[in-house]
Amino acid sequence: MTLLPASGKQQWVSVKGNKRDAECRLADLLHQTDTGTYLKPGKTTMVEYLDRWHKDYALPNLSPRMSEVYDHIIKKHLSPALGRMVLTQSKPEHLQRYYADKRAASLSPQTIKHHHTLLHKP
Repeated sequence: MTLLPASGKQQWVSVKGNKRDAECRLADLLHQTDTGTYLKPGKTTMVEYLDRWHKDYALPNLSPRMSEVYDHIIKKHLSPALGRMVLTQSKPEHLQRYYADKRAASLSPQTIKHHHTLLHKP
């Protein structure tokens, strides 16, 4: 599939699945380029992604209180623990270890659920 961002450059993206899966992925990528939230995979760290997500998505779309909660989670928990990790190198076991560490640090299940939700927001 080819992606044509506003810069006019092409980006090739492989999609596993059928034509419908590829069309959904293309629509998602085009939306990201239109809204300025597209980040080229490869060198983006978790902290870069989370900071951009907070600025571009959370602040304009969530309530001020929820945006503040997510900002706190990013700065106090996620950035120190996962911030240097390159997004393309993150694996489920990294997140499982993170959740286990937070449970061991006596964070409540509800708080850990907020962390999980934040990590899985588009």
